[in-house]
Amino acid sequence: MNRIFQKFLQSVIDLSSVRARCCEDNTHDIDMNPDAEAPIPEWKVYFDGNFWKPSGKDRAGTEIRLDKQFEWAGHHWIIPAAYSCNKGLVLDFCMCTLAEDIREFMKKWDLTPENDSCLNFTQEQQLQIDLDNPLCLDIIPCLKLNGTTMQASHSCSVVFNPCLPDEINNEPEAKWVLKHYELDTSYGWMIFRAAFL
Repeated sequence: MNRIFQKFLQSVIDLSSVRARCCEDNTHDIDMNPDAEAPIPEWKVYFDGNFWKPSGKDRAGTEIRLDKQFEWAGHHWIIPAAYSCNKGLVLDFCMCTLAEDIREFMKKWDLTPENDSCLNFTQEQQLQIDLDNPLCLDIIPCLKLNGTTMQASHSCSVVFNPCLPDEINNEPEAKWVLKHYELDTSYGWMIFRAAFL
């Protein structure tokens, strides 16, 4: 059901007469309260999955904690874990960005909740915005394992921005990654997940 429609229904219907007994204000129920936090699912990484649809046909990969850190392309990076799956290996690359760099970028381009549509920018400006965005970096990782170069299969990424105003939320999947890896929420993060055959 459309969340805007849900909010409208909640504003015009007196739910007290319904006597919802589970939790009187339904703050825990995302269907009854669109502002409720989505419950954190059990952490599982699948070779064919991604951040939004993590399940796959095979069983979940076995987490191998790495906690490797390095500096590259002007950013601090962490590879917290690899996942050994039936089809191959999955790695999460976490790129850390200072909140001040994000604020400067948002100020430079006047990015606000009212002005974040691509319709407000020319195609050239959109390209420059992508280049300037400190949370956006296209990478093509290469993995050598025991002397053998593994072939990249597919990838996806999710971003956490600590500078978003209260009325705009980060994707819950980004928050779940930060929580699982215990990453500092005062920084911005681009989490890039890559699968290798």
